[in-house]
Amino acid sequence: MSSAGIASFIDGFISGQDIRRRRADEDKDRAWDEKSRARQETAWGQDDQDRGRRMAWEDETRGRTRTEWAQGDVDRSRRHAREDWSFDRDKVEAGRDDTRFGWEGEREADRRSDRGRRMAVEDYEQDRRRAADQREDQLREDIAAAYDEAEQMHTISNAPGPVIPDTAPAQPQYEGGRNFVLPGTEIAPQQRAAPPQQSAPQDRRFSAQSEPAAQPTGARNQQPAIAPASSGRTVVPADVDQFDAKAVKAGSSFMDAYRDGPAQKIIGAYMRAGDIDKAEKFETFMDNGQTKEALGHWSKAIYAAQAGNARSFAENLARAYNTRGYFDDGIDAVIEKSEIVQDDKTGRISGHITFVDTRTGEEMQMPFDGLDDLYRSGIGMLSPEQVFERGYEQVQRADERQAAIVDAYQKGFDKEPTDTDMDRITDALDMIAKSPEGMGMSADEQMQAALAFVAQFDGKGRYVGKPAGSGEAATAPSNDVPIFIR
Repeated sequence: MSSAGIASFIDGFISGQDIRRRRADEDKDRAWDEKSRARQETAWGQDDQDRGRRMAWEDETRGRTRTEWAQGDVDRSRRHAREDWSFDRDKVEAGRDDTRFGWEGEREADRRSDRGRRMAVEDYEQDRRRAADQREDQLREDIAAAYDEAEQMHTISNAPGPVIPDTAPAQPQYEGGRNFVLPGTEIAPQQRAAPPQQSAPQDRRFSAQSEPAAQPTGARNQQPAIAPASSGRTVVPADVDQFDAKAVKAGSSFMDAYRDGPAQKIIGAYMRAGDIDKAEKFETFMDNGQTKEALGHWSKAIYAAQAGNARSFAENLARAYNTRGYFDDGIDAVIEKSEIVQDDKTGRISGHITFVDTRTGEEMQMPFDGLDDLYRSGIGMLSPEQVFERGYEQVQRADERQAAIVDAYQKGFDKEPTDTDMDRITDALDMIAKSPEGMGMSADEQMQAALAFVAQFDGKGRYVGKPAGSGEAATAPSNDVPIFIR
């Protein structure tokens, strides 16, 4: 190979190496640049991360600051609330202190004057009791004044003269237990005559006759006849027709005066006592037709007594007593079987009034010795205020008994009683109360016996212990029937 070719080869070889070296350097530079760029990008990413962390930290710090601010606001609010509560508590405590100081002052005053305090309390109680007693006394005086006026009106001013003595006879009664003079109803006229000579004490009880008498025929207020007198006494003359004309006029005036005077005061006394219902019922009672009819007979009886007409007095008193719806007690006065006579020597009126039980037909007699005896027995008992009090108490007792029957029936049978059930229990109670065994029972025992009786019987002694259609006899064996209905 020529030198030129070798030189060219060497130049080419060297040139190729240079090119390779230069390319390698370029590659190195390029790789370095890439590494530098990567480092730079990494640095930039790190910066971004740092910046992000810093911003997040700043945001967190800012949020924490805001939270702290909010917490500060909350704490501030709480502090203010505590301060307000403390202020209010201080005020309450101050009030309690004032109250406590007041209590302590009162206790100190009590300790210093305990005896004075007790005396003050006792004085207050005494004043209160005294005021209550004065109110009760005033109420009693008002009612007594009204009753006194009613009783004083029992004596008619233009009559021949009072016939009521100062001494009060014993109160007559019969075995059934009804008094003809209620307690506190004695008549007290304004003017009294000297008491007449009294005979030996007599038995004032009704004496039941041996055989029951039939119910008197005719109207209840029919014109009666006087029974014949025994030896030495004269039947009171029958001049009723002429006398009644005067009695009607005088009785009418007396009746109007009673309705406008004592009756209104009695109503006022009930009103002042706070018993409005009783006052209204008494006013209704006075306006009742039966009351007006009985009051007319009662007024004429008073006039007849003051005029000394025993026959008219007894008849009008009987008419008032027998007036339906006024003094209904199941007993009628029968003047045609009564005896009213006058002693031939002393002129004293005596005799007896016959009564009949309308339910049993049994006759009873009430003896009297003197017109004043009969006056006290009849006039006081039949005065409107006493008849009303008797009827009002009977209604109250009937309502209480009705409520007791309903309550006992509900507890015993666990249901509401029907009207038939009420009738059966009422009949059973009446039957038991009249039996020898029932008289020794308490009210609760009588009620339980009545419930047991109704559970087995129908209230009238008819056996209902077996179901209908069972073929059993309708009447229980005699040993199954309660002893009080055998």
